[in-house]
Amino acid sequence: MDFLDFPAPFFAATDGLMASGLPPVARLGVWALIASMVTMELYRLLSPQVRIAELKQRFAEKKQALDSFDGEFEDAWPMMRSMLGAAFLRVAIVLPGTLVAALPLLLLLVWMYGAYQAESVLPFGPEWMRGWEFSFIAAMIAFSLLYKHVRRIQ
Repeated sequence: MDFLDFPAPFFAATDGLMASGLPPVARLGVWALIASMVTMELYRLLSPQVRIAELKQRFAEKKQALDSFDGEFEDAWPMMRSMLGAAFLRVAIVLPGTLVAALPLLLLLVWMYGAYQAESVLPFGPEWMRGWEFSFIAAMIAFSLLYKHVRRIQ
């Protein structure tokens, strides 16, 4: 058994229980909701939320200063460099938490690829939209953004 397959029996059993009462697209929605909550909570716990908020504020202040700058382009370089520095620092501090939080999603996606591979879950739309990928990813994005807003995750 591959490392990425170790939770497959749990996922299959859970999906089997849901299959008795839910169609595939609804089960994908439930999986998307669970995956959104798990990944966003892991990210929240593993990332320095206060520091991220400070960097967002610093970036906004530097952007405001640059937006209101009315001098020569050459004179704006230090402000642009400072603004980019704040943005890159933010990327650097969220990266570790993001990578760890993505692991449960990766495990679920590996299982879903095998479990839903040839199944059309939507009876309408173009062929590329009927597979599990579109429904799951669209629901996951929507749930994640909503959850991030509700939990005030940076």
